[in-house]
This record gives sequence, structure tokens and C-alpha cells, in this order.
Amino acid sequence: MIQRNKQFGFTFIEVMITLIIVGISLVSLIKLQTTSINTTGDIMLHQIALQITQNKVNQIRATEQTLQPIINETIIVNDQYYQMTTKVKQSVDYTSLKEVIVTTAYKDGTHKKSLSLTTNVFSKH
Repeated sequence: MIQRNKQFGFTFIEVMITLIIVGISLVSLIKLQTTSINTTGDIMLHQIALQITQNKVNQIRATEQTLQPIINETIIVNDQYYQMTTKVKQSVDYTSLKEVIVTTAYKDGTHKKSLSLTTNVFSKH
């Protein structure tokens, strides 16, 4: 008569392998969540910079003010500093046409980022 060992439950090695797999999965999920949160913050800063840059371009288009060659402004939104530079270049072909470049720079954690929008405006001055 052959006697068989009937195993009930799990062995120590099976439990350890399961814990290792679960641990690696949890670490990966936490890293993914952290990356997602950081990316969301980056996108929000970029959207704010884009919005204030577009507002400046629209303001320049809407007003018939005398445009200075270079204008520097600092704008604070939600404790975040945005450095805006507006450069105006005279068109070579047309005296009333000016090229306006609005650049907004901001700090995203330790990285400096910037975006620029360019438009042409007719100036009566």
C-alpha cells in the first residue's frame, strides 16, 4: 500500500513568491500614481502659461497702444511666478506692420520652461 502525503495549504516558498509579486506590483502602481500626479501638475502650469500668453496677445491686438520694443512683466498665479517678455519687431516691408513675440517662462520644479506666441499687428503709430 502506497501512502501519499496530502498537502493542505501553501508552502513557505509559495507564500514568499506571492508576496514578492504583490510587492513589485504595489511599487509599480505607486510609481505610476506619482508620475501621473507630477504630469498633471506640469500640464496645469503649462496651461496657465499658455492662457496668460494668449491673453497678452489678445490685449495687444485689441488695443491700439504704442508698442514698446521690449516689455518685461512678472505675473503671479497660485504662488507660481511667470516671467513674460514681449518683443516688437518692425516689418521691413510695411511700416505699419509689426511682429509681436510674447514669451512666457516659468519654473516647473527644477526645470525652466517657456512658450512663445507670435502675431502680426498693424500699428497706427
